[in-house]
Amino acid sequence: MRLIRSSVDNPAAIAAGLVLLLLLGGLALAQIPIQMLPELERPQFTVNTGWRAAAPEEVESIIIEPQERELRFINRVEEITSSIQRGFGSINLTFALGTDMQRAMLDVLSALNRTPDLPADANEPQIDGGGGRNAPFTASLLLVPMPGNPTRDMASYHWLVEELIEPRLR
Repeated sequence: MRLIRSSVDNPAAIAAGLVLLLLLGGLALAQIPIQMLPELERPQFTVNTGWRAAAPEEVESIIIEPQERELRFINRVEEITSSIQRGFGSINLTFALGTDMQRAMLDVLSALNRTPDLPADANEPQIDGGGGRNAPFTASLLLVPMPGNPTRDMASYHWLVEELIEPRLR
């Protein structure tokens, strides 16, 4: 009863206490490291292939379509979109959330190695990675099987990337 009586008698003190409590509560809330809505970044790879001065129809039929035929069988690919212009084509692969991007990169490289040989004046495909936080994109791109090497499946080199190449690049 005494607390209520003193509260009614001192409204300015109650207002100041309430403002102080709201201010400290707001500061504490800003410091909390918990994220209410997590970032949902869809992991992606883009395969870019150039062919100097080739018509878009040639780029599509000789480069992009064979690459798409191999890339569509990669696990956890949700969407494949292509863009073709004169002398250049790109394929964007969007993966499911939670995909192991290291494994996905090896699968993409392996699929590209199964495509037919490119024309002599075409550039080798370049893979750009987006999404996925701990993927060793650069390390995976350093792997190219040597001519005469019977192991063409890049997935078999997964241990090499994880144990040797990636730690040295760090």
